[in-house]
Amino acid sequence: GDDVGGLCSTRMPGLCKAALLLLALPVAAGFTAPFAHTRPLGLRTASAVRAGATQPRVAMMSGRQAAAPPAPMEARKVPLGVIDEAKMLAGQDFPFTEQELIQMTYDWIETKNGLEQPDMLAESFNFRGPVVGPFSKKDYLNTVGSFKLEDALPDLNPGYHHFRACPYEAGRVWYTTRTSGTQTGELGGFGVKATGSRVDLPPQTISVKFNREGKVTLFTIGYVMDNTIGNSGGLGGVFGILYAVGMGLPFPEAQPWEMSPQYRLFNALGKLRSFF
Repeated sequence: GDDVGGLCSTRMPGLCKAALLLLALPVAAGFTAPFAHTRPLGLRTASAVRAGATQPRVAMMSGRQAAAPPAPMEARKVPLGVIDEAKMLAGQDFPFTEQELIQMTYDWIETKNGLEQPDMLAESFNFRGPVVGPFSKKDYLNTVGSFKLEDALPDLNPGYHHFRACPYEAGRVWYTTRTSGTQTGELGGFGVKATGSRVDLPPQTISVKFNREGKVTLFTIGYVMDNTIGNSGGLGGVFGILYAVGMGLPFPEAQPWEMSPQYRLFNALGKLRSFF
């Protein structure tokens, strides 16, 4: 307060006035924005962004020429290493289009991943996750079908999104899940009574692969994309659900990842080498 005022009045009056003026500009803009705009200050329309209609505030205040807006996406040069997905998909010798494959995946999900319609599974069907499987068609129907997740978590929301056909493997569809729910019922197959615990799993990648007859030959789940998200200790699938409700299974694959003694030694040796 007084120290700053004294400094401005006796030592650097010109500089302080300029600084106060600059500070006042955004404040004034913030107070007048509700009367001049129908949307929050700083939120530009897509058309304005594309046209480069709004210049950066710093550039306007300083009087310098603002940098040119980025070129439209269609005009940008594709970075080295980015594939042409549309071209690769169009070149696949497969009887189903990407849109048809995604619709077939929706049908798969609606039948509870084939559990309610086993004839969707090819005889060569294979199910696997990071640390489970591979399961045959028979093993999958008997084992996974016994979990009854909807009974254990009546408000279960798999949060499926980002469906896309694989440009490398014809007939394969990838998608993502962000499962959440509350365990208010018994988790069948494990004998876990209702705990009332909230379950929030990390994002996981899932894939379904169809053959030329439209049957499912491969189903993969539980591949965690970011193990820092959720309350399952970074685990996916049923192992993640069990850990989130406080019933993690007693083996390393069903527990949060920990660095092994060998890996710790390897890292220590690497740090030691940096001193020489």
